[in-house]
Amino acid sequence: MQTDDKKLRQYVIDHIDEAVEKGYIRVFYQPVVRTLTSEVCGMEALSRWVDPDYGFLTPDRFIPPLEESGQIHKLDACMVQTICREYAERTKNGIPNVTLSFNLSRLDFGLCDIHAIIEQAVEDNLLPRDAFRVEITESTMEQDAGKMHQVIDRFWERGFRVWMDDFGSGYSSLNVLKDYRFDTLKIDMVFLQSFDPRSREIIKSVVDMSKRIGVHTLAEGVETKEQLEFLRKIGCEKAQGYFIGKPMPYEDCLKHVMEEGYSLESQVKRQYFHEIGKVNLLSATPFVSLKDNEINPEGRDAQLPMAFVELSDHRIHYLFANENYMRVLHTLNIPDTRMIEEEYGEGDTAFGEKFLAQMRKASLSKKVESVNFVRGGMHCFAQVRCIADYPGGSAYLCVLQNLSENAQIIKSK
Repeated sequence: MQTDDKKLRQYVIDHIDEAVEKGYIRVFYQPVVRTLTSEVCGMEALSRWVDPDYGFLTPDRFIPPLEESGQIHKLDACMVQTICREYAERTKNGIPNVTLSFNLSRLDFGLCDIHAIIEQAVEDNLLPRDAFRVEITESTMEQDAGKMHQVIDRFWERGFRVWMDDFGSGYSSLNVLKDYRFDTLKIDMVFLQSFDPRSREIIKSVVDMSKRIGVHTLAEGVETKEQLEFLRKIGCEKAQGYFIGKPMPYEDCLKHVMEEGYSLESQVKRQYFHEIGKVNLLSATPFVSLKDNEINPEGRDAQLPMAFVELSDHRIHYLFANENYMRVLHTLNIPDTRMIEEEYGEGDTAFGEKFLAQMRKASLSKKVESVNFVRGGMHCFAQVRCIADYPGGSAYLCVLQNLSENAQIIKSK
């Protein structure tokens, strides 16, 4: 077996040029879903080598030899060019596209001008830069700090978003977050493998920390519905893993997610949900609106009764409501959010009119607006802030409190 491995290693080193030239390097795609909506919001492009002699090769069989021999840039350049070409072909043929992320080796930045290669591939195919996300692993940051700052800044300047891959797999994660600018952290799959209370607390802390420094989050390695629901509840925006779909050719991937009941996120709503994702559901100050590179120093575990409510065509729709928000609804004899959508959707009650008026006011003011109301003899207080807009509607962060219930609790203590 060791001899066979050695033979394969040498074969990879000797045949990478042939594999690139003859199309043995294939791009497989793994879907990424937005936890808030369960829509497919992107895919990660992953390399596979389909060889006439050795058959189907997974990355662990060919990436190490290419890195050791200083040829990994040939693979990555081929991947970038293939990804862009296939994206352009799908667009031309009317096949739906989603945003794509792709990995770069830490060695690419010394072996070639990877920026120029990516730029050329995008320009040759007349593609928008915001359709792509560049993934850089944590270990890449171990290189010269000054050089890596230039590398990342150059991507941002050219309109590419930069993601940090495999967060938590190494030892320098926190220093990297301090020193470099990333749009999204990909939380390493190791934290979901055991999914015990300790791991869940770590993931929760990472999400909270990321939101407070203005960084979005994606968790890898999702294998169960329970894990996906946990990520949604804590505000981890995106998820990827075998529960959603394995890596496969694009058309197969598209067919799979459709058969599983997932829809594709529209380009119109991409930025909309990106803005909603900035809200930290674990924060004690959820109404704080962070600008780029600002930091919210407040801690988490406030467990305020929060919800995301969408207003569209004079009707409201709940995108999300946390457990404490649902508890408040139950104290008001409201069993679920659907009842609110039906009862107050068109403002056909006194409270409905008042609540919708405050939402519209918040949409114009971009500030926190408040409303007092009485429901079933209970005095309540709600706060709303518009957090995102798209041509068809607006999203609001809502905090709801039952003041009568709170007073009774305090009195009983």
